Amino acid sequence: MTLTPTIKVIERVGDRTGAEEAAGNPPASWPDIEERLRSGTFPTWLSLRTEDGVHTRPVFAAWTGTSFVHASNANAVKTRHLDTGARCSLALDLGDMHVTVEAEPVRLTARRD
Repeated sequence: MTLTPTIKVIERVGDRTGAEEAAGNPPASWPDIEERLRSGTFPTWLSLRTEDGVHTRPVFAAWTGTSFVHASNANAVKTRHLDTGARCSLALDLGDMHVTVEAEPVRLTARRD
C-alpha cells in the first residue's frame, strides 16, 4: 500500500506570524519536508484526546519513510491514551517550518526473546 500525504499549507497572516519575512517564499514541497524529517533532529509534541481534555507530551518520533514511530513505557499515561485508538496529532518544529501530522495510533511490539 502506498501512502500519499495530504499537505495543507496555511498562509501566515496577522501580527507576529512572520508573514512579512515569508512574503514571496513558495510553500514547502513534500520532498523538502521529507528531507527534513529524515534528519531526525527536531522537537516533536504528541497530543492525545482524553476524557478530561488533551494530553500533550514531548516525544522523540522517528520518520520511517511512511509513518512516525516512538517508544513509550507500557505503564505511561500516554500509552494508555494511545491504546484507546483515538486519533492523535504530532506537532513538529522543523526550524522555519512547522508541520502537524494527524493520525490513528497503531501499537508495534517486538517478540520477546
